[in-house]
Amino acid sequence: MLSNRQNGIIRKKIDGDFEEIWKRLLDIVAAEKIPVFAVIDHKSNALQVGLDMTDARVLIFGNPAVGTVLMQSNPEIALDLPLKFLVWKSSDGVILSWNSPTWLAERFEMNPNMEVVKKINNLLEKLSDIIAAV
Repeated sequence: MLSNRQNGIIRKKIDGDFEEIWKRLLDIVAAEKIPVFAVIDHKSNALQVGLDMTDARVLIFGNPAVGTVLMQSNPEIALDLPLKFLVWKSSDGVILSWNSPTWLAERFEMNPNMEVVKKINNLLEKLSDIIAAV
């Protein structure tokens, strides 16, 4: 796993085919009963305007009972919530990327040691570990 402290992005290389990994992600989020708010298929959108790019999809998901606690502390964190996973193809293979909740808390001048931040960190790590292990 790679983490960039400067921009808060965590990256994990996942072995497998892009479509297989995407399906795994959707299945795991559904199994955990986490609400999905949207899917953005950047490659498909690019093709619709005559452009091409590597496979890249964003899953927007979360639990309002958790995210709202952060927004009560600082409403501007809503710029980065709900949570997102980006699955994309790189020259090294398929990568799962997400924003570090600790980094987001710091960005919005909140205590990164808040219980809710730890809970979100643990969830994202758990989900990414499950996706990588299958």
